[in-house]
Amino acid sequence: MKTILIPTLFQHDTEDAAKAALNYAKTTDCKIILMLVSEIEETYSASSLLRSFDNKWTKEQEKILYSCRNLIDLSPNCTLKVHSQFGVSAPKIKNILDHYNI
Repeated sequence: MKTILIPTLFQHDTEDAAKAALNYAKTTDCKIILMLVSEIEETYSASSLLRSFDNKWTKEQEKILYSCRNLIDLSPNCTLKVHSQFGVSAPKIKNILDHYNI
């Protein structure tokens, strides 16, 4: 099984990336992971950071996610997972790649 990670902000290019991933894995089983990357504020307080997280998506982002889900549902050999990530660093990316066996 192939695992394909697509870092995204759920903009229009996300649909193109999902189509490319489906085209790449036409004949094999695959898991497509859409990783929504969000910026975090610089703060010294962990509680302030937790209060500032806004995990709500805009209507446009929801439409794009819905479109990607529909595309992937049409493919019998692929599944979709959505992963939200606040803040990204090289070690975090390495851990994500290891966790999903990418």
